[in-house]
Amino acid sequence: MSRDWRNVDIDELLNFVGSQTNTIARYERIMQQKNIEATNELKDKVTGLTETIYRASQGVQNKYDSYSASQTKQQNIIIALTVVIALATTAYTFITWQSVSAMNESNNIQKQLLEIELSKNKEHNKSLKAGTPQSGAP
Repeated sequence: MSRDWRNVDIDELLNFVGSQTNTIARYERIMQQKNIEATNELKDKVTGLTETIYRASQGVQNKYDSYSASQTKQQNIIIALTVVIALATTAYTFITWQSVSAMNESNNIQKQLLEIELSKNKEHNKSLKAGTPQSGAP
């Protein structure tokens, strides 16, 4: 049997059929040591994996923060544009209302002028039928 326990072959350990208690005890200690080393190696790899996951999550967090800031800016711009659209709609409605009011006033003035013109024409026609011309031509 080898004196250095690291050089003991796994097949030698598993296929041992002797009854020497000191050899069996030694093999048990070797197996315990290999188990401890394997566990420590696994611990180191899990620690490395945990650190990698943490770094990746930090990158995701940074991207999330960046996207969040961008989304906040977009929402503020949309709110500002909505206010601008509302003000433009209000201004358009006011201008249209003023335009319609001016058109109605203009129509009323034209109607009054037309009524005056028609009444003058009626008076003129009456005077022509009566045979006495009135002063002022239509």
